[in-house]
Amino acid sequence: MGNLACTGWWLNISLWDALIMDIGLVLFYLVYAYIYNIAYDKLFPIEHGETSVQH
Repeated sequence: MGNLACTGWWLNISLWDALIMDIGLVLFYLVYAYIYNIAYDKLFPIEHGETSVQH
């Protein structure tokens, strides 16, 4: 809650607007991370015979 208060004060917006902005940033990051991981897995696939553990 302190972060929302600081954001609202810094940007001169209400706590409600700061909360909506925070939720928007979280949702953006979740979608971005998901798409990034899907793209990375498509560009650099792991072969089925490879393992990262050395015996």
